[in-house]
Amino acid sequence: MGSQKISKAFCQMTRQTVRQITQTTALISLILVFGGASKCNWFAPKIKLPDVKLTFGDPVTLTLPLKGEILVGTKLDIPDVTGGFVELIPQVGNTPASVLLSVPAKAFDNPNFRLRDPGTLPGGRALPKIADGKLPAAALVVPQWNNVVFYLGLEVAAVFVPTKSKEPDVQLTLPISDNAGRNIGFITRIPQENGDNGGYFVSFNWNLATTNPPLGAARIHEQDLAHVELEGIPYDMREVFEVAQ
Repeated sequence: MGSQKISKAFCQMTRQTVRQITQTTALISLILVFGGASKCNWFAPKIKLPDVKLTFGDPVTLTLPLKGEILVGTKLDIPDVTGGFVELIPQVGNTPASVLLSVPAKAFDNPNFRLRDPGTLPGGRALPKIADGKLPAAALVVPQWNNVVFYLGLEVAAVFVPTKSKEPDVQLTLPISDNAGRNIGFITRIPQENGDNGGYFVSFNWNLATTNPPLGAARIHEQDLAHVELEGIPYDMREVFEVAQ
């Protein structure tokens, strides 16, 4: 009987140790990909997150900063979405490079786009936080860069933006909320698979984005850090991350 208790306790300790090692490795990877820690010591690293911003109104816009990824600017129209486009914007002065998604409010309810074949992440992995793991999609070809993919369903719009970084090697998902604290969507860091297809996947409820007060916005707020998912496992990471001000 005593040996069974010892064995059970050892198994619990082993699982806890593996979990701690996995989390520590993931956090080191995250420090690398987000460019270091703004407040960092060995016991309490604070990793500053990118200022992802979803602006409500007409059009709805999504801005995703990308450090050192975009060298030449270009603007790509989204097929079957009149007035919708994705723009790659190089760094100007202290303003970091970014990807801008812009979609007119009336273009979201789009039967023509929904006739497109459902798409997953590049490489075939399921879309994070999407019930069926796929949505009607259009790939936007970017010369000398991997494709940007736009997705649009009955309730959710999303975009996948490729990155060259190999870190982190874990999947991390953070909520995006409006100023009233309502969850509007998610941003997921997608790890590379076999050296390719890593990037960011950002999804949002387009009905909430088009009916919220104009000029309002959603982004990662302090309270959202209590609901982070690391490889699908929920964590409170308010002591780990720092949101953009």
